[in-house]
Amino acid sequence: MATGMGMEPENHVLLVRDGVDGHSVAEPLELAWTPQLDADGRTVAETAQLAPGVALRRVFVESPALHRSPHRHLVVHLAGRARLQMDSGQEVELVPGTVAVSEDLHGGGHRIIRPSGAEDPRVTLLVELPGADGRDGG
Repeated sequence: MATGMGMEPENHVLLVRDGVDGHSVAEPLELAWTPQLDADGRTVAETAQLAPGVALRRVFVESPALHRSPHRHLVVHLAGRARLQMDSGQEVELVPGTVAVSEDLHGGGHRIIRPSGAEDPRVTLLVELPGADGRDGG
């Protein structure tokens, strides 16, 4: 049984599928990254859609502006460190493994602050959740 796949270190997204011989196989999934540019044309983030409502996001430069969630979603922090700062002044550290349900659709907002000197991108998995008003009707 082969243990290595020859994957690049930054590509840890796998497609697990049925092989032609009836055995399951795992292979690197090629992602199509869509850049998000700032006013100067620099790439500040990239998003790769995995399925409807599910995306990976790599953030290179955080926006210092307060913002609200565009919709209710689950945010799973996979890599990188940052602080989540609420408009109230409350701060929470974001580390790999942190899971947040983001539903501040109408409040004063939040912002993400990266530690000074951070070079690696912050990587998150974003999953849209039902309930346009921030609640799942139940």
